[in-house]
Amino acid sequence: MGLFTFIALLIFAVSLLTFAGAYGYQYFLSEQINRPCSADDQRSCGLLASLEIEKKSLRIDMIERYVSLSRKMNLAQDLINKHRALSMFFTALEESTLQSIQFTKLDFTADSFVLDGRTTSYEDIAVQAKVFSEDQRFKSARFSDFGVDKENRITFKVNLEADSSLLVYRPTGQ
Repeated sequence: MGLFTFIALLIFAVSLLTFAGAYGYQYFLSEQINRPCSADDQRSCGLLASLEIEKKSLRIDMIERYVSLSRKMNLAQDLINKHRALSMFFTALEESTLQSIQFTKLDFTADSFVLDGRTTSYEDIAVQAKVFSEDQRFKSARFSDFGVDKENRITFKVNLEADSSLLVYRPTGQ
């Protein structure tokens, strides 16, 4: 027997052993996965059988209900977080409005408010403008459209831009 034949037989033998080992390992893994449970010892179950036992003990229907409830609660929390409430704006407006100023109309979009007002003097408007500019709850206050009504009261419009914290819903107690 020559050297070439010996090497070829050696490679063939190694190949056969590798094939037999791979086939045996596949059989071993298949046995580990598909082995049925014995009646007295559930620890000797195969992976598929133990997975089925665990699925039954988890109560998948309850988990699906909890996941659905969690989604609904997250959606509700999102709605609450995005909810606009004007009560804090009205409180801030009440606290910062002079007694001599009377607002007669309110229009709003997002965080901008347009108020129609009236008063007895231009000095009151100037003081009100100063109060709004010093109040941190209002980003800006622009007065315009000055005029005089039938009762000789000075009319005006003020465009108030409120801080967004005034418009956020907060449940009582927070």
